Amino acid sequence: MSDPPCRDKETLQELYIERGLPAAAIGEKLGCSDVTVLDWLDRHNIPVRDPDPPMMTGDDNLRSVSKEETN
Repeated sequence: MSDPPCRDKETLQELYIERGLPAAAIGEKLGCSDVTVLDWLDRHNIPVRDPDPPMMTGDDNLRSVSKEETN
């Protein structure tokens, strides 16, 4: 019996490394969460990209950055 797609190393390498899809898009495509995708990338020793820097602004947003930081 083969592993589900979100656990398959070759599938993850193709989608994450070769196609450059983010973990969330892979999870949506394969029917699992982005956390599961990231977990299996780690288990297969597939290097994970740095997440995109936050681009939201606003004092009440925890991930907000100042306009000076985005330039």
